[in-house]
Amino acid sequence: MLSSLIFLDFDGVICDSLPECYLTSRLAWEKLNGRACDPAEAYNTVPDANHAKAFRLLRPFIRDGGDYLLLQHALSQGKTLSSQEDFDQFAETQKAFHKASLTLFQECRAELLDYDRSRWFDLNPLFDGIPSLLRLAARGAGFILSTKPEHFIREILHHHGITWRADRIICSGKRPKVDIITELLEKGESTGAYFVDDQIDHLLYPHDERITCLLASWGYILPQWLEEKSVPAVSLSQLEMLITKADKSV
Repeated sequence: MLSSLIFLDFDGVICDSLPECYLTSRLAWEKLNGRACDPAEAYNTVPDANHAKAFRLLRPFIRDGGDYLLLQHALSQGKTLSSQEDFDQFAETQKAFHKASLTLFQECRAELLDYDRSRWFDLNPLFDGIPSLLRLAARGAGFILSTKPEHFIREILHHHGITWRADRIICSGKRPKVDIITELLEKGESTGAYFVDDQIDHLLYPHDERITCLLASWGYILPQWLEEKSVPAVSLSQLEMLITKADKSV
């Protein structure tokens, strides 16, 4: 039995997927509004710098792929979203839109990937310092726990030279991530777990006391989350120490 398990979110913790998600949601938004746009045009169109910056600033509110189109929708209407509550209230008024947009987002992602796989993967770089930590975590203690489908994660890691066991990649879907971690602890793989995410709502969700939730300080986070300290933050160097300590049998 390992002393602890390490669960890492993917987008915003391992992978800086924002360039790809911005491009995908921009293509989907054009299609949603009846404007002709194909993968080649999407790849080669230089986005408006102010629009891209505004999109990045709102990224911390994202929970799944459909939310990216909600951001495009909000920006097109000039909506002011200054908090997670603002975003959630806007999303509540757009339930039908959100359901349809998630499907369209996934379809456009597949189009872009099929058109130019290498370029698509390059739009999903790993954060600096992450490759060495993944190789360390892959020895036994590490899991990847994400809303992103497993095959995308596996292919992105492969593109960046990282080998990771398929059974250690878990797609949470709509389930609370901490509930999935609890189930694995109940199977007796370890007596405790660390869960690292950049979406603070995932970390604040009621959870088993054996789970230590940590906010990735390098991810898509708001400064106020660090200031409020409702969830302890972890740096890359601190995470390396946790992984090293966890990867030992007890």
